[in-house]
Amino acid sequence: MWEDEKPETILSFMNMIPNYFKLSELFTPAGPAKDYTYVFKGAVFYWGMHYFDYLRVINKNGEQWAQINDTFLQKEDGWPFVLAHCLRFSIRPTLLIFERLEPKYGYSERDLDKIHFSLNDD
Repeated sequence: MWEDEKPETILSFMNMIPNYFKLSELFTPAGPAKDYTYVFKGAVFYWGMHYFDYLRVINKNGEQWAQINDTFLQKEDGWPFVLAHCLRFSIRPTLLIFERLEPKYGYSERDLDKIHFSLNDD
């Protein structure tokens, strides 16, 4: 999947990750279907010979990021930290994780502006 491990290649890919999308933006349903919204929850990353996750917890108060690997769960400072960490160590996302937006989990489409993360290098 990855031609190289250069930070600019990783940044270019990560800048394409949508904060959220509607399923109808990608697929045309064959029959009646609900048009669900999916929110970016995190990714599985590869570094050296090791896999780990960065996942975000979203609720009506905003978001919080965590790193999870074989031995620990650690709170992180947010998406800018995740992005900087990936660029500094040439860590590549290998699997993106999205979750269907469900009001019963404490957030809804009204909260999308509140949970938006920045995907740029500034």
